[in-house]
Amino acid sequence: ERAYLFFNARFFGGDLPIAAITIEQARRRRCRGYFCARLWSDGERYLGHIAIHASVLDGTPEPALAVLLHEMVHLRNDDTGLPDCHNGNQYHSRNFRDLAVLCGLYCGERDRRHGYALTDLDARGREAVRSLRPDPRVFRWVVRQS
Repeated sequence: ERAYLFFNARFFGGDLPIAAITIEQARRRRCRGYFCARLWSDGERYLGHIAIHASVLDGTPEPALAVLLHEMVHLRNDDTGLPDCHNGNQYHSRNFRDLAVLCGLYCGERDRRHGYALTDLDARGREAVRSLRPDPRVFRWVVRQS
């Protein structure tokens, strides 16, 4: 939550709505997280859902925070009505890429199947993480294999 509020202020002018953020076990190997618009409701209001997959908890904060920032880009685009991903095949469009690069993310080359889905922190994103000063102990938890 602290990282969400920090990134919201730093990259989105504090304009993003509150979102439910969860840590989940990944269902697909390459997927590191997801955003689902208006998943939660109290009957009057809706909340978006940001999931970070436990597989990115590797002992350092950067991978998990890169996923959080990636999903926050989706939240911003959804909140402003800008389509950035085709739901059927998870193809990330230029609309996603254009905001992602403004928000501290590096977007790799366009992938034929997934578009600009592969992201990581760029220099501004890494500087933001350093400014956040996350406690690395929070990110050392791993899922026990049964």
